[in-house]
Amino acid sequence: IPNNGTDALGDQIVGIINLTYTIDNSLGSAQLDISSLTASSLVNSSNFNVVTPLPLNIAAEATDTIEITFNLDAAGAFSLDLNFVNNDTDESPYIITLSGTGLDAPTVLYNQNTIPANGAKLLPGPVQIFVEFSENMVHDGSTDAANYIGNYLLVEAGVNKVFNTTSCAIPGGGNPATDDQKITINTVIYDASDPYIATLGINDGLPLPEGSYRLLICGTTSIENLFGIELNNGLTDSTLDFTVQRTPANLPKTGFRQGSVTALPHQPSAKAYTEIAMTLEIPKLGVNMPIVGVPQTENGWDVTWLNNSAGYLAGTAFPTWAGNTVITGHVWDAYNNPGAFSDLKTLGYGDQVQIHAWGQTYTYEVRESNLVTTKNVSAVLQSEEFDWLTLVTCEFYNPFTGDYLFRRAVRAVLVSVK
Repeated sequence: IPNNGTDALGDQIVGIINLTYTIDNSLGSAQLDISSLTASSLVNSSNFNVVTPLPLNIAAEATDTIEITFNLDAAGAFSLDLNFVNNDTDESPYIITLSGTGLDAPTVLYNQNTIPANGAKLLPGPVQIFVEFSENMVHDGSTDAANYIGNYLLVEAGVNKVFNTTSCAIPGGGNPATDDQKITINTVIYDASDPYIATLGINDGLPLPEGSYRLLICGTTSIENLFGIELNNGLTDSTLDFTVQRTPANLPKTGFRQGSVTALPHQPSAKAYTEIAMTLEIPKLGVNMPIVGVPQTENGWDVTWLNNSAGYLAGTAFPTWAGNTVITGHVWDAYNNPGAFSDLKTLGYGDQVQIHAWGQTYTYEVRESNLVTTKNVSAVLQSEEFDWLTLVTCEFYNPFTGDYLFRRAVRAVLVSVK
């Protein structure tokens, strides 16, 4: 590289860059002394460091090497000038410009398209897992591809209740560490259009049972993007941890005794609801109400304190995400008045239900309305591949016991987002 020349480094991964240059004094008749090496005019680069001890003395008719490092800060163009101060009076400092383009290593995106969410508590267990990548990945079925089953490892925590499997590379061979149990991944289908999502069919199509699970998306062994750059730069795997909770024995009670006002007990912190900044609208019923998250406890979901809110049953699919979202509302409230869901049974095929969230309206159309027993939990919590909404409330009040004999389950599928 001549003095005032450029070393075009091309595409480089964001992070620490290591370079070694050969200093050629093979045609020199005297010793070449490099006393210092500094960097100037840094663009999108920082933390320049000379690894080789200086001064560097290169005998006549000899060569030596000098190693440097710097940090490539972000994706995009970068450059910096290297200034070699030496004892050559004609070419000191000897200046080389480094230039190139920084590229981000591909990653897994933990957003609404990666399902289940990291740390999610689910009910029922999934039959599919969706993983979104930050960019298009190799998808030719090869060992570097996002649609190669061997690039994923799904395990259940064993007897010790912790994950011993922390990497695809250890113990390797697609096997979990001691005590963890491997769960079958049957298929991987990759969508090469943005968003870039891999859909994993798991456990022979059966919902995962109660337990703690970890999916490893292999960066260490490794999935690559179209430029040959490994997931997480090949340094780590991406992990997705989730829990499948115990199925409760009964569906929640969503109605109070009719004919009198019910005094509500204090709401304990373990049963506190979560504000999720969404509203539920049912145009036919004139219903428009906020949605709150209802936690699942050991005995299921307690919707006692919903009042004029709709209750999203935590563990079912998060509202507007793929899967089956279950939302409840009172058929009869604590003040001895009809609740917001009192006319839910009148909804029929094609009627609309809307969720307003993030400045958008998610519109669902009713496909079925069923009367189910209080113990028919599986009918309400059934798994779905696409975005479904199940509205649940009580029905058939027994005035002698103050109980409701059945539950009304109205199921609707997403038809538009505007």
